[in-house]
Amino acid sequence: MKPLVLAGVILLLTSCASWRPDFQEPEVLLANLEMLPGEGFEQRARLTLRIQNPNDVAIPIEGMSFTLELQGSKFATGVSDQKLVVEPFSEALLKVEVATNIYRAGRILMDMMNTSAESLDYRLITRIRTDRFLFGTESVVRSGQIDPARILDGNQP
Repeated sequence: MKPLVLAGVILLLTSCASWRPDFQEPEVLLANLEMLPGEGFEQRARLTLRIQNPNDVAIPIEGMSFTLELQGSKFATGVSDQKLVVEPFSEALLKVEVATNIYRAGRILMDMMNTSAESLDYRLITRIRTDRFLFGTESVVRSGQIDPARILDGNQP
């Protein structure tokens, strides 16, 4: 029993060694959304994510998963195994592809074309896998607005 307790204490201490109370979660912002050609019942899109590190230590990213909501509805999901190190007090751009059901994408795109709204609400839910956080994964949720005309034209939001 004592070896098990000792192993647990050592594991806890080594986990806490990489965790600092002043560590801030990174910012993950939607920098661009580009619609790609669809195939079958699937619509693809390319997201450009801006990852900002507000800390004095690097954040080594081993992979990510993400969900993009538009106008309060789930639009697309994706994963990436791209390795990336965001240096202290810096930012990096990461291009990833997401997939959505053609019917879901079509409904949201039709709503965008039929509305005269100058902005579109989005919510980006990101799970970052790294050894920098206590349990290896950090969830980051950010919201904002993008210009729907620029998505339809394929330009920067």
